[in-house]
Amino acid sequence: MSPWTRKQRGEGKVGCTISLLVVIILAAVAIKVIPVYYADNQIYDIVERKAEQGAGRNPEDMEKEIRIEIRGLGVPEALAPSAVKIRKIMSGSEGRVVVNLRYTHKVDLYGITDWTFTVDKTLDHPVLENIK
Repeated sequence: MSPWTRKQRGEGKVGCTISLLVVIILAAVAIKVIPVYYADNQIYDIVERKAEQGAGRNPEDMEKEIRIEIRGLGVPEALAPSAVKIRKIMSGSEGRVVVNLRYTHKVDLYGITDWTFTVDKTLDHPVLENIK
């Protein structure tokens, strides 16, 4: 063994500590952020399901039903009057249901910083009415 290699022990405590710290920080942020993404996907699924059932229905009634289902998800920003807008565009027996989702959800990351999650989605679904 040469004198240069005798003093090397192969320990890497600093690298391991930094890696562990990064993993813990990422896990803590994920705990706060993932539920926001999940709730957004649930809201979009609700809107998509109601748009599919839009034939022969009034847009105001559809909007009320969407708001009732969103209330159970715990996203108060999605309940604002301007958050969900539904338009029904008809041309004879065929048309479209256009739903605009616009809201901003603010996530507090343990008092260190705030993260703003902005939703701006449009769903355009075809509908058929009075088909015999």
